[in-house]
Amino acid sequence: MEHTGIPTLAAIIEVDKALKEVNLRSTVNLVAGGGIRNGVDLAKTIALGADAVYITTSVLISIGCKTCQMCFKGNCRKGIATQDMTLRHRLNYKERGIDVGRYIKVMTEEACMLVQQGGNTHISKIEKQDIKSLSLEASALTGVEMAGS
Repeated sequence: MEHTGIPTLAAIIEVDKALKEVNLRSTVNLVAGGGIRNGVDLAKTIALGADAVYITTSVLISIGCKTCQMCFKGNCRKGIATQDMTLRHRLNYKERGIDVGRYIKVMTEEACMLVQQGGNTHISKIEKQDIKSLSLEASALTGVEMAGS
């Protein structure tokens, strides 16, 4: 996940804990984003306490963004982040919309497979105990047990 600011997974744990401490967890929806690129990231995020996720950069990449981080200039060569009509015509929004739909479908299917492999029937049922850490750093950040232990 993200390695700038507060890592997404650690932030979810802290916010979930804080909301529970002030008895607001049942009334506040925790929506997480940042570094969520695939179904594995989605499942981990939900397991650690998020109610929903949002994805941004990965969707932009699915429509052809090269992540040059120059969106603010308004002259995106791919036609994504621009108001210049010449550049905008480079983006076939109908085809790219289909690409986004495919990306989200595959991401969702991957998350569902992981949830089912853990013995759950719905993604909202996945919990921290259903996942394992693959690194000491991730285990320390999240409190998730290491794989193989």
